[in-house]
Amino acid sequence: MTQERYTDRHMPKLLNLKGAADVLGVSAQYVHRLAEREELPGLKLGASWIFRRVVVERFKERRDQAKKNAPPE
Repeated sequence: MTQERYTDRHMPKLLNLKGAADVLGVSAQYVHRLAEREELPGLKLGASWIFRRVVVERFKERRDQAKKNAPPE
């Protein structure tokens, strides 16, 4: 019986609240609100939030695309 070893290549890249805020270019408080409203999927562990990097990057892409397609003010 072989045991599978997990390496960085196999593990999802995870971000904390500040890391997600850095990727999105917003404040950690704003990311916290997005997570609490379930607009940005994440996992709350105790008092901390954890986000998958790929989910945060997709959220940013959709947000940027929506801004690009919005009518001018």
